Amino acid sequence: MASIETPIMQPLRAIAGDWKLLPSFMPVPGMGALAVNSLVLNCSEPLLVDTGLAALRDDWLERLGEVVDPVDLKWIWISHADADHVGNLAALLEVAPSAKVLTSFLGMGKLAMAGIRPERMQIVEPGGLLEIGGRRLLPIRPPYYDAPETLGLFDPGDGLLFTADCYGALLPGPVERAEDAGVQALREGMVQWSAVDSPWLGQVDRDGLGATLKAFGALAPQCVVSSHLPPVAGGLETLSPIIFNAWCRNGGGPADTFHVEAVADVLHAAA
Repeated sequence: MASIETPIMQPLRAIAGDWKLLPSFMPVPGMGALAVNSLVLNCSEPLLVDTGLAALRDDWLERLGEVVDPVDLKWIWISHADADHVGNLAALLEVAPSAKVLTSFLGMGKLAMAGIRPERMQIVEPGGLLEIGGRRLLPIRPPYYDAPETLGLFDPGDGLLFTADCYGALLPGPVERAEDAGVQALREGMVQWSAVDSPWLGQVDRDGLGATLKAFGALAPQCVVSSHLPPVAGGLETLSPIIFNAWCRNGGGPADTFHVEAVADVLHAAA
């Protein structure tokens, strides 16, 4: 795995059934590289999941065009409103006149404040059911996340589970498959990313998180795609135990040095 200094776009890849992956990586100085994935469901009502990095706009739009002409795009699923997920949304909506944005209630509010017109959006929430192109997609809230509007999705037909930031990892460099990173690098990268992206995991009820991870596994996906990790074939048997062992055992994961009690101790010591 070679390190990178600028964002890079990788070739388009088929991953599960009618799903295609638009993979990219961005450098995280001092920490490695982070995958930034978009997905396309190539069906009678083409659906895009997240819109990639603005820094890669031309390359990203070119990759998208290899799957679907933006004019034919019907749906754009926005998992949450972070810049690495909505980087090309405004530009895409200009060339995709028929596309409607799917996001949660809070996501709609954030996108509206960013200038996306409400009539271009439709609210979806966990527990609902979305019928698109002759198949059913289930909006789902991942076990952990960095933004409260986050929505993953599960496609039972093709067995694909999209988990947004959940199960992401900081890796030494770009790879095509998660397993190509190696067991140790994957484990360390997932723990490091979860600590950075979801620092509240250090304060969460460990039994509750463990139960959520177990329930998530009951979906029995055949392909797992995080926004920030290359695809993992099979179920969650590799990924969920890493998070469980990091945050649900032995008092939880890495200490949050910015926790309010830690700050108070520093101030007290300096007094």
